[in-house]
Amino acid sequence: MRRNNLAFLLLLVVFVSLSTVSCSGDNDMGESPTGETPTTPEENEEPENAAPASFDLLAIEDGEDEVELKPTFEWTEAIDPENEAVTYTLFLGQEENPVSQVATNLNSLTYSLDDDLEFAATYFWKVVAEDGNGNATTSKIYSFKTRPVGSFVSSPSFGARHLATVVEFNGKLFTIGGYGYNSDGVLHYLDDVWSSVDGENWTLETDAPGFMPRSFHQAVVFHNKMFLIGGFKWNGAPSNDIWSSIDGKNWLMEKENAEFPADWGHKILLYNDKLWLITGGQNEFFNQNVWSSDDGVNWSLVTDDIGFSVSIEQEAVVFNDKMWVVVQDKVFSSIDGIDWALELENAPFQSNNKEYSLVSIEEKMILMVEGATSDSSAVVWSSTNGKDWEQEYQETGFPNRQDNSIVVFLDKIYVMLGLNTDMGYLNDIWTLN
Repeated sequence: MRRNNLAFLLLLVVFVSLSTVSCSGDNDMGESPTGETPTTPEENEEPENAAPASFDLLAIEDGEDEVELKPTFEWTEAIDPENEAVTYTLFLGQEENPVSQVATNLNSLTYSLDDDLEFAATYFWKVVAEDGNGNATTSKIYSFKTRPVGSFVSSPSFGARHLATVVEFNGKLFTIGGYGYNSDGVLHYLDDVWSSVDGENWTLETDAPGFMPRSFHQAVVFHNKMFLIGGFKWNGAPSNDIWSSIDGKNWLMEKENAEFPADWGHKILLYNDKLWLITGGQNEFFNQNVWSSDDGVNWSLVTDDIGFSVSIEQEAVVFNDKMWVVVQDKVFSSIDGIDWALELENAPFQSNNKEYSLVSIEEKMILMVEGATSDSSAVVWSSTNGKDWEQEYQETGFPNRQDNSIVVFLDKIYVMLGLNTDMGYLNDIWTLN
C-alpha cells in the first residue's frame, strides 16, 4: 500500500512539472520578457517614399489653336508627401505621347521656348515631376496647334478690289488701280493711288492721276521713278501707254503708244539695269514677245518668240542673276531674254484651275498656289535653284483668293486684295512671315 502511494506522488510531481513548462512556453510566445508585444520584420521597415502628388497643366490649354511659335508653358505645383524638393521635365513633340525632353531639372512652374515651332503644326506636351529619390508623377498630355504662316495686317480704307498693282518706292508701298468698288460703292475699273509706310495705314495720294482706270497693268521702279505700263482699260481695250511719277501724286504720260503691242497680263522685270517686258496677255492673239528698255520709255524687241506658250496666269521674277518665268507646270530661265532654258517640267506645284504668285526673298523663290474658293487654302512652295521645289505650308491662315497682289516690303511678303468667289472682292492685307 505504501509503495502504491509513493508511485502516485511521483506521477503527480511529473504531471505538475510538465504543466508548468507548457504554460511557460505559451507565455513566451505571447509576451517579451519586458511584457511588450513583439513586431514582425515588415513592421520594423521604414514607410516607403511616395511620389509627388498629381498636378495640372495650365497653359497651353488642351486643344488650343493659333498658338505663337515661341509659347510659354505653365503648370501647377506637384506637392511631395515628404516635402522633398521637386523638379520638372517638359516633354514636347508631334507624336501623341511626346518623348523629346525640351527642358529638364526645372525648379519653376513655367518654361518659354527659345526656338520657333513650325507654322500650322499640331504638338503634344506633358510634364514629369520628380522628387529627390527618383519617384515621378506624370501629368496628362495636352495638344495644341501653332498659328498659320499668314498674319493679318489690316483692312485698309480703300475699296475691295482685285487685279491691282503694288510696288515699293522710296520706303513706301503704293497700290494702284485694279477692278473693284469705287468710293461710291460701285463696281468699276479704278485709277486711285494709295500709299503706306507700314503696310497697315494708308493715305490717298490721288484719285485723278490722269491715266485711264485699268486692271492687269504693271508698275515698276526704275531710275528713281515709278513706271505704270499697259493693262486692260475700262473701255474694254488692252493698252501700251507708259506713265511715270516721282511721288505717286503727279503722273506724267511718257508715251501714249509704246513700241510693244497693246497688252494686259504682261510682266515687267528690272534686270541688268534694264526693264524687260514679257508679253502674256491677249487682245486678238497671244503675244509671244520679249522687249527691253534702257530708260523705261523707248523699247526694243529682244525676241518675237520666247519659245514657249505664255499665259496671262504666268509669273516672273529676277532671282540668282537670271530672269525666271513660271507658267502652268513649267519653269524657265534666261540671262539675255532671247534664249530660255527649261529648268523644270511637270512641276510638283502644278494644279488645275489655280493661279500663282511669285516673289524672291532671302535667297529663295517663293511661289504661292492660289484658288478662288474657300474650300481650300493657298499652298506655299519655295526653291533655292528653280529646279527643286519644297512645299513649305498648306495653311496660310487667310482666305484663299485669286488675282491678288503680292510684294516684298519691310523684309516680309505682303499678300493683298484679290477675289474669292465665296466672299467677293477682298480688301484685306496679310503677311507671310
